[in-house]
Order: sequence, then structure tokens, then C-alpha cells
Amino acid sequence: MPESAVYDALRAAGIENTPTMVDSGIIVEDLFGYRVEYLVTEDAGVSLSDYLQARKTNGNDWVCDFAKSAMLEVVRCLAQAWAAGILHRDVSSGNVMVKDGRATLIDWGYAKLVDDGPANTDALAAKWGYAKHVVNAAEEAHDPVTGTVLFMSIPVLVGSTNRSVIDDVESMLYVVLDAVSSTFNRANDVVPVALDFKDSRSLAYVRGCCFTEKQLFKQQFG
Repeated sequence: MPESAVYDALRAAGIENTPTMVDSGIIVEDLFGYRVEYLVTEDAGVSLSDYLQARKTNGNDWVCDFAKSAMLEVVRCLAQAWAAGILHRDVSSGNVMVKDGRATLIDWGYAKLVDDGPANTDALAAKWGYAKHVVNAAEEAHDPVTGTVLFMSIPVLVGSTNRSVIDDVESMLYVVLDAVSSTFNRANDVVPVALDFKDSRSLAYVRGCCFTEKQLFKQQFG
């Protein structure tokens, strides 16, 4: 669905820690069956990982405390959006930004509006010119494959079709672990295996093992 429509819904619901949409419009109405749009939002800063890297001289405690506060801000954003009937579905390292000490969740292009949620999906469809039932059916069909594999939740990795805000919250945990691990240069700059790509099921299995085995978790994430 049009990302502009999602930002419109976010604004109407007063969702915190999302960028303000400055401008949007249609470039081409029909390009081989696709509508080409543009979207401009306010500057959201740099990625959480880059923000921590630039300030790691503040010390390990500061890095961990800031990462925790950023996670809480984004989780609050996700919870507010879910309560408004909006699911992000692509929480990843490039989509969690920080500016002036404030975390922002960007790139709502993969978001889904829950049809029976509080968002007025009929009004949005009319305003932004898309066929609601066609778009909703397509979004449901794409649920198992939407997002960035390295940050997908374990249930989504193994093919769950019952996707919810819990999956996005789990993805945010991986974003924080990735950012903190890279800031501390864990394992001589080798990406922790629980954040590495092999195939979706082995990735899910390794993550599950890390979370149930304390020593393995510490080895991978510190």
C-alpha cells in the first residue's frame, strides 16, 4: 500500500517516534501496472549502530544504557502503532535512527494496516486512491516473507502466518544486539552467528539456542 497512506495514519493516531511527512505525491500513475510515488520526510539522523559507534568513548555503560532507552522508545512506537491498527513488519538496523538523542522508526513502506483495527482504512483507501481489498489481500499473502531476514523474528523465519507486534518487538531486540555487538567489536568484528544469514530455519534455530543457553548468549552478544 502507499507509504504515504501509512504516514497519514500514523499522524492521525499521534504515534510517537516516527518522522514527519513533509511532502508526497505520484510520479507515474501506471508504470507496467505499478504506481510510482515519492515521499519526503524530515531528517531522522543516523542509524542506531552509527550513533553508538560515534560515541563509544562514553564507555560501555553509556552505550548499553542508551541502547536500552532507544529500544524502549521504538517498542513504545510499535505498541502505539499496533493499538492504532498499524504493523511495521521491517524493523531492521537501517530503519532505527537517532537524532539529538531521540530514536525514530522510519521506512513504513512494508507496513500493513489491520483491517479490523482503529485506523479508518476505507477513508485512507479513498484518499490515497488504492483498492483496499486488493491491497489487504496482497499484504496478507506477503506476511511470511516481508521484512529483512537478518532481523526477522523466530516465528516469521519458520513460516508463521500469525504475525503481530510481538514479531516487530523481537526484531527490535536483534537491532539493539547488532548495534551493541558491533560497537564493542565482539569476536574480532565477526558478525554474531545468531545475527548471520544461513537459511531462515537454521537462523531461527541458532537464535533459539542462544536465548535458552546463557553462556552461548554471552559468547555471541556479550
